[in-house]
Amino acid sequence: MSVGLDIKLEGKAGEYLAQLLARLGAAGRRTLEGAAARPVADTVRRHLFALGTSRHATARRLGATPTNVIGRTAENVAVRQGGEGTEVVVPHPMFRRAYRDIAIRPQRAKALAIPVSGEAYDKAPRSFADLFVWKSRKGNKFLARRDGQRLSLVYLLKDAVTQPKDPTLLPTTAELSAAAKRGLAAMIRRIATRQGGAA
Repeated sequence: MSVGLDIKLEGKAGEYLAQLLARLGAAGRRTLEGAAARPVADTVRRHLFALGTSRHATARRLGATPTNVIGRTAENVAVRQGGEGTEVVVPHPMFRRAYRDIAIRPQRAKALAIPVSGEAYDKAPRSFADLFVWKSRKGNKFLARRDGQRLSLVYLLKDAVTQPKDPTLLPTTAELSAAAKRGLAAMIRRIATRQGGAA
C-alpha cells in the first residue's frame, strides 16, 4: 500500500518551485520528490511504532502473545521511485483501512476462520489436526476440538468480514503534508545555496 500526497505550494514558493523544476528536468524532479518522501516515510514509521505499542486488544482478550505486525511493518516502510513517480510504501494490506472499509472474503477456503481462543491466535486452522465443525443454537459455525467431554471453540467461521475504515492507522494528511513540505524546503535551500555558491 502506498501513501499518496498532493503537495501544493502557493504564491512565491509555488512560482519558485515551478521555475526550479523547469530548470532541473526529470532527474531534478525525482531528487525533489525523494527529498519530500523521506520525511514522510519517517513520519509514518514513528506513527506505526507508537501505534504498535497500544493495538493489542485482540491478543489481550484471547490471552495470546501479540504478533507485533504493526511494528514489523514500521521497520519496512520505504521510499520507492520508479517510472510512475515516488511513493512511500507501507508493506501490509491492513493499512488500506486508513482510507476505506475493507471487505475480507476467503480466497481458497470455504470460510474465514477467526480465532476465538488464545491457542489459535496467529495460527492457521491447518496447524491443528483434530478440529471439526460445530454449530451453535444461534446458527453460528465454529471449528472446535474436544478434550474428553469438554468442547473448546477454536475459530469462528464467517463467509465474510468487513473491517471499518480507521484513519488512525496512519498519520493525518496534514501531518504527512507538513513532513513532505519540510523535506522539500530543505532540499530547495540546499539547491539555492549551491547555485548561489556557483555564481
